[in-house]
Amino acid sequence: MKYNVTIRWISVFVMCAASVGMAFGGYAAELANITIDQVPQLNEQLMSLISVEVAADDPNSLKISYNGNQALSIPLYTIPLKDIDNCTLLYNAEIRAESVSSKAYIEMLCLFEGGKEYFSRALDNALTGTGDWRSVKTPFFLKEGEQPSAARLGIRMEGPGTVWIRNLQLLQMETGLFTVSGNWQWLPGTLLGVFGGLFGGLAGSLASRGRGKGFIQAMGLFMIACSIILLATGFILLMVGALWSSWYAFLLPGVIGTMVMIPIYRNLLCQLQQAELRRMKAMDVMDGDIR
Repeated sequence: MKYNVTIRWISVFVMCAASVGMAFGGYAAELANITIDQVPQLNEQLMSLISVEVAADDPNSLKISYNGNQALSIPLYTIPLKDIDNCTLLYNAEIRAESVSSKAYIEMLCLFEGGKEYFSRALDNALTGTGDWRSVKTPFFLKEGEQPSAARLGIRMEGPGTVWIRNLQLLQMETGLFTVSGNWQWLPGTLLGVFGGLFGGLAGSLASRGRGKGFIQAMGLFMIACSIILLATGFILLMVGALWSSWYAFLLPGVIGTMVMIPIYRNLLCQLQQAELRRMKAMDVMDGDIR
């Protein structure tokens, strides 16, 4: 009987985690993962303005130098697309810069019927001056019926300088509640930490005096359940290929919460038991005095 109850609760936790995970993280399908082994084919006009070569010190990256003062878009790779809509296209890459006078950032152009082009730029992760490798991304949100024929992955430079780029990747994200957009990753861990701290302080005060047993048991199990759900959610997101920023935001607080809350809960139960023993001893002393 006890075994069946345990299995039932585990099933509930897994179902809740899967539901939350799909709502927050969505699903990621890799459309392209570009291995840089040669210089991409660029038009002659563009090649007259820039210098592009496979980096001598890193054969998995491209080195792009630009001496102009006007902003220039440099499309490097074109990825054909078919029957893709109502989702988010996510362009990931790693870039570093040297002596960039203005800004340099990755850019994705989506090509539509009739020759129309629309762009997405990682302006919030632009490089200036000289900097080491940085992981960057830029999303392109597609509504239902919006079906691009191709996506061009590249970089845009607003002034002279040298940029290196590697690990270009294009993902198709089935949109979840908080997929890609919004800086929500701090929320799960912060909420768990705030409520866990409030619970620990209040429960510790009550347990030492032998009070609030029902509250401590109920809230303790609730906090443990929340930690396990976060842990399972992060693990499921990791398994289905969600972005690092999605699964990590659940997995880390889930691991910490589970490791912290279970010992705290057991300690609180011990404090309640000790308080009960002290109360019983005090009653025995009082009964002895009366006799």
